[in-house]
Amino acid sequence: GPLELPAGDYALAITAADAAIEDAVLEGSATVTDGLDASIVAHLMEDGSPTIGIFVNDVSNTDAGEGRLTVRHTAAAPTVDILLADGTEVFTGVANPAEGIVELPAGTYSVAIAPTGAGVDAAVFGPADLAVVEGTNRIVYAIGDLAGETFGLVIQDIGGLQTAPDAVPSGSGDLATEASPWLLVVAAVAGVGLVGAAKFGVAQLTER
Repeated sequence: GPLELPAGDYALAITAADAAIEDAVLEGSATVTDGLDASIVAHLMEDGSPTIGIFVNDVSNTDAGEGRLTVRHTAAAPTVDILLADGTEVFTGVANPAEGIVELPAGTYSVAIAPTGAGVDAAVFGPADLAVVEGTNRIVYAIGDLAGETFGLVIQDIGGLQTAPDAVPSGSGDLATEASPWLLVVAAVAGVGLVGAAKFGVAQLTER
């Protein structure tokens, strides 16, 4: 991708690689509206059942020197906290299919995912280094099945969100970038046999 599409209603079908559309393992629909920026995610619910979820992406400008971190719980796992390695809580009580969004100074953070209230010592993932990039919405999906030992993370980046400087020399205003509207379809069904061995596939659909 991205795949450019005019605004309108669309049918979605997720299949195994190279399978016929009539053999879709998940079906749904999406409406592309003017200016829409969203991610459509094929994922597992907490009980392990597959579903299709829709998240609207925050593509507003970030402050100078900062980036945006979005964490989306799309795994067969209970409610979780996202913590820094020192135990500082970034997000608490994130349940499937909820999300958390925070603005942070650009840099690399050591993060962990743990059952809600259990603390970093009970982490089911990490601590692992995660970079927050200036002017980028870094979207982290928790995917897979915790009990099935396929729990993991996948990252989607939306860049170009930098805040323009307070003073811009004449003639260089085109240096500021603007995010275009788009729709992202994510197949995040790791380890559940829905798409064979594939863990993560994406196709971007842009409103034209």
